[in-house]
Amino acid sequence: MMSTWIPQPALDITVSADDEATILRRGDGAGLLYSGRVNSLIGASESGKSWLAVEALRQVVTDGGLAVYLDFEDSLPSIVRRLRTVGLADADLARVRVGSPDDPPAGEDANRIASGAQLVVFDGMDSALHLAGCDPNSAADVSGFYDGVLRPIAHTGAAVIAVDHVRKRRDTGERGAGGSQAKRAKVDGASLRITMTETVAPGRTGRLELHVDKDRPGRVRGLTTAGDLVAFATVVSDRVTHNMSIQLDSQLSGRRRDLVDQVGLCITQRASEHLTQADVRRLVPRRREDVDTALAELVELGYAAFSPAPRGGRFITVLKPYDPEAMTWNAY
Repeated sequence: MMSTWIPQPALDITVSADDEATILRRGDGAGLLYSGRVNSLIGASESGKSWLAVEALRQVVTDGGLAVYLDFEDSLPSIVRRLRTVGLADADLARVRVGSPDDPPAGEDANRIASGAQLVVFDGMDSALHLAGCDPNSAADVSGFYDGVLRPIAHTGAAVIAVDHVRKRRDTGERGAGGSQAKRAKVDGASLRITMTETVAPGRTGRLELHVDKDRPGRVRGLTTAGDLVAFATVVSDRVTHNMSIQLDSQLSGRRRDLVDQVGLCITQRASEHLTQADVRRLVPRRREDVDTALAELVELGYAAFSPAPRGGRFITVLKPYDPEAMTWNAY
């Protein structure tokens, strides 16, 4: 076998069409992750990232494709229960394979895992690395696992999703998967950072924001609406059955329109008063947490910015006037 270090003639290389993101689609049909590449969903514990991986699987399977879900931190019955929770019936589950590995991967496992699948999810990357005898904080170990396991699966044409925890650093905040920076470097598709703005729980409606942390092909970053924000997710859990539906949109859902309108108009009309976040909480008669969420969304959408205020507070600077009529809202 010729060494991969030996350069090849450029004209001998087969170049495929431009990458299109087709996995984990928003309501407008735009995909957020890539087939044939290693992607990642990263976020704090219980931020909803696993539910987004389940939604990606649901979309693939209901389109008639095959999918694999490997969870290194949960049991097989629990995985199947989650899949049924999002509405997958027996006919759908017939196109899904699940796994809860408890031994190191063998050399041939990558091809056996990927056989015929359009999507392969690895949920719990640190546990997967430990199982393979790898140190999540070692660049060499992480690179070896990605190159030896994840990338061969992606080379079969499957979309690979690594579900991982964010790395928390004082200098950069929450950015990138926990452990070695090699995790981020080895993503050759898209990496989405998930933040929860309203709790996802049985019988409740939760909300998530999806931010682009990395996009090697560049097609997903072009979908962002403000900064790195690429989608909002609404997770609705039935109060009786606890069955879930997950809707991804490019805009805020209409259910929060009145609150964001109130906060946006408040800070716009009082822009000259140098309001603090505490002032806005007093002026808008809604729950403190909801007002803070609306302010954060206005900042993400480019209408306002935070700056330090005395006693640990934050000033609100209006960057552009908020006009409810100029906003495009999706129906709830």
